[in-house]
Amino acid sequence: MKRIFQVAATLQSLLLCLFTLFTEINSLQCAQSFAPRLSRSSLLKTSETEEYNETGVDDVKMENAWRYVKKPLLRIGSRGLAESHGNSLKELLAQHDAVKVKVNTGKLGTLGEVFNQLKDLAEKSGAPSGIELIRIRPSDNTIMFGSCGLSERIDNGDYPPPPPPPPTEEELMVYAAKRKERQDAKRAAKEAKEAAYKRRVNSRKR
Repeated sequence: MKRIFQVAATLQSLLLCLFTLFTEINSLQCAQSFAPRLSRSSLLKTSETEEYNETGVDDVKMENAWRYVKKPLLRIGSRGLAESHGNSLKELLAQHDAVKVKVNTGKLGTLGEVFNQLKDLAEKSGAPSGIELIRIRPSDNTIMFGSCGLSERIDNGDYPPPPPPPPTEEELMVYAAKRKERQDAKRAAKEAKEAAYKRRVNSRKR
């Protein structure tokens, strides 16, 4: 019986050692899996750990403008900047007052430096001077560019534009009439198609 207790104690000690070893290995794997996230966050410089804007606009107004621009329309990859990026930004700013740009590389410096580089490329491509840095959000690696004077429009409450007014009763009636007209035309076309099919079937039976 004493021998059995000694064997049981030895097995218990062995299991405890194995459990400790497994815990250390698991902790090491977790640390290694977290390492790429740390290296990715190193894309941001120390001065860009918080979102900010350089326009002095009220935070609430700036947040409304940021949310109004739904997603980035231009992306910068690991190959860096090219003249095509500047031309694309020029065309986008001609169509939109504000453009978000996603930066997927840390080779170009801080996001503020990326703004200056891309702004220069856009102006060399023929964009009007005065492109504004509206906001930088380091957590998303995203820069929001604005056309000249946009920050003032945001501060004055002119951007984003207000939602369209609700339709009047007359407009609703016109919309309902047009919708009924489309439905009637669609139904008539379907009935005509079915009638033609029945005539073909009947002619074959004869």
